[in-house]
Amino acid sequence: MKSLNSNTFFFRKNKLTMAFIFALGSVSLLACTPDNEVNESLDQNEFIDRVSERNVFEEWDINDDNQLSEDEWSRHDQYNLIYESWDDDGDGQLSEDEFHNGLFTHYDSNNSDAIESNEWDKAKSAGWMDV
Repeated sequence: MKSLNSNTFFFRKNKLTMAFIFALGSVSLLACTPDNEVNESLDQNEFIDRVSERNVFEEWDINDDNQLSEDEWSRHDQYNLIYESWDDDGDGQLSEDEFHNGLFTHYDSNNSDAIESNEWDKAKSAGWMDV
């Protein structure tokens, strides 16, 4: 029976395959970031997903009616300066979509249609939203 050594085709092929698998794994680990950090930017859907994962809207919606009243809002923003501008349909309540879209627009300060890392850091440090 022939023993395997490092010069056999079979051994070299498996060694190459293992190196490739390791390299792919390393690249994917480098691409991952913790949930509370952003390397480059988040598009609107990614931003909304991050905020949704943290149940910000649900925490603010005290009576669980899937709407934010001005009273619920004022517990977090005493001036209510943004509230009316986020109420797209003018019904005096913020739906979850209006809330998330408003947050995105508010933090996309350069209107690039993406939340960049500096904008994400600003959102995290704002104090009224746990992202």
